[in-house]
Amino acid sequence: MVWVMLFLLGLGMSIAGILITAMWAEVYGTQNLGSIRSLVSSLSILSTALSPVLFGYLLDHHTSVSNLFAILAIYTVLCTLLSFRAYTKLT
Repeated sequence: MVWVMLFLLGLGMSIAGILITAMWAEVYGTQNLGSIRSLVSSLSILSTALSPVLFGYLLDHHTSVSNLFAILAIYTVLCTLLSFRAYTKLT
């Protein structure tokens, strides 16, 4: 099962990279593609660096894990709703 999981994980990540780049080229054009990719990469690195600090702070200040998961679930639903709103404006 480990090999199947690793294969599917690699396949999904490679397909996502190609599709996201193609989507950005369609939506924003190819002239701005480099600046968009650099901004998204910078924000990804920043969020990856800040999340352990934020989670550690919340856990140190007596936020339970179930409350933390509830906050993350609400954030995920909010992001999904915003992406649907952006999708309907683009079509």
